[in-house]
Amino acid sequence: MIDHDKKNLEDAFYSVRDQLVRLTSARLDRRLKGRVDSSDIVQDTYMVAFRRYSEYVANPQVPLVEWLRFLTLQTITEAHRFHLGRLKRTIQKEAANPSGKLSVVCVVDMLAGSLTSPPSAAIRSEMQKAVGELIDSMSATDQEIIRLRHEVMLSNDECANKLGLSSSAASKRYIRAIKRLRCVASEYL
Repeated sequence: MIDHDKKNLEDAFYSVRDQLVRLTSARLDRRLKGRVDSSDIVQDTYMVAFRRYSEYVANPQVPLVEWLRFLTLQTITEAHRFHLGRLKRTIQKEAANPSGKLSVVCVVDMLAGSLTSPPSAAIRSEMQKAVGELIDSMSATDQEIIRLRHEVMLSNDECANKLGLSSSAASKRYIRAIKRLRCVASEYL
């Protein structure tokens, strides 16, 4: 890779690094958070991007930033496979008995399990359906702003820029959409 290409990749990567860390934090299985740091996943993503950048440049089918997000999601998936799929020293065993004491993870899981009843699961299912229907009824822009804020983990200004809106307009659309979602969810709580 020539220095010019390397510089383009570095600039693009560091311009979205914080987004990638937020994305990783949101998507990383909670059982891995004691073992794997979001910044480590993002750094691994950079190393993968560096190795594969010539492939990207030869056939760029998506914007570079989107490609970096895609690689980040792949790296998260690989971390899940590596850590959660291991047979010998599993996280489940470590969480259950790290030093002969109950871990916080086990206590929280135990309490959540005892609080989950068939009626609450049915209510949760109905709420998910109602919220899904509401999202489907929203405009494409409102759906996209929710996706960008909660799945891609972009800030309001980044969403506005991506959608070609003013920061104020993006904020108002997001707030209205969230209020509608909360209204529907509150009927089930």
